[in-house]
Amino acid sequence: MSTATQTKIPAGTYGIDTVHSSAGFEVTHNEISTFRGTFTDVDATLESGDDGIELTGAVKAESIDVDYEDQRAHLLSPEFFDVQRHPEVRFASTDIAIGDDGSVELRGDLSINTITKPIEASGQVKGPVVGPDNNERIALDFETVVDRHDFGMGWNMDLPDGRKVLGDDVKLIVHLELIQA
Repeated sequence: MSTATQTKIPAGTYGIDTVHSSAGFEVTHNEISTFRGTFTDVDATLESGDDGIELTGAVKAESIDVDYEDQRAHLLSPEFFDVQRHPEVRFASTDIAIGDDGSVELRGDLSINTITKPIEASGQVKGPVVGPDNNERIALDFETVVDRHDFGMGWNMDLPDGRKVLGDDVKLIVHLELIQA
């Protein structure tokens, strides 16, 4: 398990509350706006113990949700997620550091299209609280930016002036509500 400088997460195993968790992305479109999408099938597990905290998670690539169906089909194609050959996007932490103020620095390995790269993300931990079901809950919010080309997503299109339709940097935004088992 990875180490943590200070933990606000009581020892135990935490599974995902799928209703209150999300994973999404943002990328610049036409250099003037932001294209956004989410994944509706998100899974995660957090293990907290004496030897640290470990977070693992995955999204089903086919669960991508965008406003325009033709764009969804393109994102599922080999030019992006290649969902037929690579149905999941996976993450495994290597280090989680939680500050006294609830800030979180997360390091881990992100795997998309069988390409695994180390990433760093920052965010917040909230809780623990006891929910209406009398189970202890923790919330984790993270953001990071990755270069989509690092994961084999190089498709682009030229605009009339030679600039590109899509930006290279993609912001990943994850909110997890986790329930202690």
